[in-house]
Amino acid sequence: LFEVNHMKYSIIITFYKNIDMLWFCIHALMETICRHRDVEVVVVNDNPTLNLKAELERKEFSTPIKTIQNAQNRGHSGACKVGVDNSRGEYLIFLDCDIIVASGWIEELEKTFFKHSDCGAAMSTILDLSNDQIVYAGMELYKSESIKPFQGAYCEHPFLMQDHISQIVTAGCMMVRRTTFEDVEGFDERFFNSCNDLDFSMKLNAANY
Repeated sequence: LFEVNHMKYSIIITFYKNIDMLWFCIHALMETICRHRDVEVVVVNDNPTLNLKAELERKEFSTPIKTIQNAQNRGHSGACKVGVDNSRGEYLIFLDCDIIVASGWIEELEKTFFKHSDCGAAMSTILDLSNDQIVYAGMELYKSESIKPFQGAYCEHPFLMQDHISQIVTAGCMMVRRTTFEDVEGFDERFFNSCNDLDFSMKLNAANY
């Protein structure tokens, strides 16, 4: 048994369009977290023209899903804030609705996160499903641009077989302690749909994580 009002992890998925991709995301997620009793899933529908709650309630999942319907489109940053406000987990995991998680992803993510006491946020390596090449494995700032050092490399790249520090982690699949997220004031809603994770990472760097 676990305490009803407490969860270790809140997985927050924001949605705006492509409902088929959302189903793929959720089904893969459910297969990987079905043995975890300390995880909740919160889906924030940022599309006011679609009744996603009714769609989700027609389906049965191994882990219950809480659905939040936004009355207006608030963008990724605003939708994530709604998810945080309506979640209970000590740790927040942000997951884009076009990410298909692999077996063991949450165990590896938490292993990396808890191994490093000064970790502000940890992310999973994100691959292109069509060729197993890397899309995101951390980013770095170079002058005024953010660059993806390992984009296009294969997932077996030796550097990626161990944890590494990056200036920037993507919110596509990112884990952060709730208190840390709140301490640096989360995602800035002025970054409506992009660069909010870059800004967030810079705030973590400034706070010496």
